[in-house]
Amino acid sequence: AKEKEKGAGRRNEGHKSGVKYSDPLEAELNKFRERAKREESNKKLDDIAVRTYSSMWVGFESLALRPSSEGTIKYDNIPWLPKLTLTCSSGETWRTLGCEDFNTYEEKKKAVRRETIRWHPDKFMSKFGKAIAKQDWGRVEEGVKDVTRRIGGFRERLEKEAQQNQNANKHNDG
Repeated sequence: AKEKEKGAGRRNEGHKSGVKYSDPLEAELNKFRERAKREESNKKLDDIAVRTYSSMWVGFESLALRPSSEGTIKYDNIPWLPKLTLTCSSGETWRTLGCEDFNTYEEKKKAVRRETIRWHPDKFMSKFGKAIAKQDWGRVEEGVKDVTRRIGGFRERLEKEAQQNQNANKHNDG
C-alpha cells in the first residue's frame, strides 16, 4: 500500500493547483483549460479597455476644450491608449487601436492615422496644453511621447504588411 502512495505522489509532482491527477495527460489538459480560461478573461478585460478608451475620448475632448478647464486636467484624467494584456509575437495587438488582425490593410491604416493625429505631440499639446495642470505638464509630455512611440510600432508593422502585399502581388502577376 505504501508503494502505491509513493507512486501516486510522484505522478502529481509539480502541479501547482494542488489537485491530484492520475494521468499526466489529464494534468496537461487541465493546465491548458486553466490558461484558456485566463486568456478569455483577459480578452474580455481588453475589450472593456478599448471601449472605455474610445468613449472616454469624446468626454475628454469636450471637457478639455472648454475655456473653464484651463489648468485643470491632470495626467490621470487623460484617456491614454490602453496597454492590453494580450499581445502577439510582433508586439501589441491591433485591438489596441480598435481593430483586429484580420481587418483589411485600409482599416488598419485608418486606425493608425486616427491615433497618429490624436497623439502627435505638437498637435496634442497645442490642442489640450492650456487645459493641462502645470504640475503634470512634464509627465503628460512624456506620456504623449510614449503613446507616439507605440503608434510608431503599429505604423512600422503596417508598412511591412504593405511591402508583403506588394511582394505577393508581384509573385502572383509574374
